[in-house]
Amino acid sequence: EFRRVLFRSYEHSAMLSRIKKEKTKLKITNVDLAEMTGIPLGTLNKILSGDSRDPQISSVIKIAKALG
Repeated sequence: EFRRVLFRSYEHSAMLSRIKKEKTKLKITNVDLAEMTGIPLGTLNKILSGDSRDPQISSVIKIAKALG
């Protein structure tokens, strides 16, 4: 369900908001998510902080799969 919702609104700010809400709900830290996805922590931090305005779709897919 989370994946469907995430991809339905691939607007950057909406995507970040949904990821952060899901991380909070699941009590997952950025370190946890980096380990779950294989995305380097620095890259993940840039994606989640909004510094990476156009993250690779492969990274978004990995995040969505890890969160459900």
